[in-house]
Amino acid sequence: MKRLASKGSPPSEVDCAIAPARKDAEHWMENRHGGESGGAGVVPWNALATNRFSQKPGREAGAAIRFLEEVERAYPKNEVLHDLIQRVAAKRLTTLGRLVLDASFKERIGLAEENGSLSFHYPASALEEFFEHVLGDFAADIGVSQIRTKEQRAEYLSSTPEPDPGIRSTDATPLSTASVKKPKPKPKRPKPAPKPPRPLDDLDLSSMDPKTQAVLREVKTLKLDRTPHAAAVLIRAILELSVDNYLASKNLKAQDKLSQRIKKCLTRLDPKQKDERFKAIRAGLADGTSLYAVATLHAFVHNKYFHADPTTIGSFAANIEPFLQALNDDV
Repeated sequence: MKRLASKGSPPSEVDCAIAPARKDAEHWMENRHGGESGGAGVVPWNALATNRFSQKPGREAGAAIRFLEEVERAYPKNEVLHDLIQRVAAKRLTTLGRLVLDASFKERIGLAEENGSLSFHYPASALEEFFEHVLGDFAADIGVSQIRTKEQRAEYLSSTPEPDPGIRSTDATPLSTASVKKPKPKPKRPKPAPKPPRPLDDLDLSSMDPKTQAVLREVKTLKLDRTPHAAAVLIRAILELSVDNYLASKNLKAQDKLSQRIKKCLTRLDPKQKDERFKAIRAGLADGTSLYAVATLHAFVHNKYFHADPTTIGSFAANIEPFLQALNDDV
């Protein structure tokens, strides 16, 4: 109606069909709410509505339906409760009814019933935690065998949150009008974690060959939190290309293993092995299981069980960047 009104004058009349009695309309109600039916119907009824429509619930199921309806009306904005209500209505309606009819249950939450109408001696805000607890239990794992006897029901109720007796009123009113629900303080949104910097963002490889420079430009466009595997592969490529560029520029013999070629470059750059800039590289060469070992980069590329993550790749890039910059500057 709102959509139509926004386009001009809404209709003042609509066609309708009137059934003499509810039973005469049941066929059409089932068609309407039994599913989409190729466009003839609408979204199916939920579990509670289906049970309500059946008009054939037994004493326990009927008690549960009345109880769940009252809870549903009382907390229109509590999505958790609404979800639990549907789950309980779908699989444990009779079991819940057994508890709802128990005198101890009624006393616990100040429930009174007259002519099928429910009223409560507690305000809605005082009972919300109790309802979430109980319906959560029934939606999960509470079955009839656990509340079959009065003693079992009493034992179960003793484990539930108890409303404050100090705010129990002498008069009982429907839960949905007992009080205005006390607003819960809005939880503070946690500050988003800082995004990891782009890998090798400050690295300058302008003395290297064009391909190495092109790969570096691609790496700098990557976001580690979105493409850690791509970053791992390209960082490994830059490391190998830079090392090979350096060895060629110094007319040094290139060996088969990348770790051996890195070691040869490092010996040329830092013969005394004391430069703090290359500490991570030296650690990787000394320990094959280190985060900075060449084997780690190989694993990111070739091992399907070895997954790259932004933190690890970011740390690796940051620690080899001084070595790559030194190679470039000495070419």
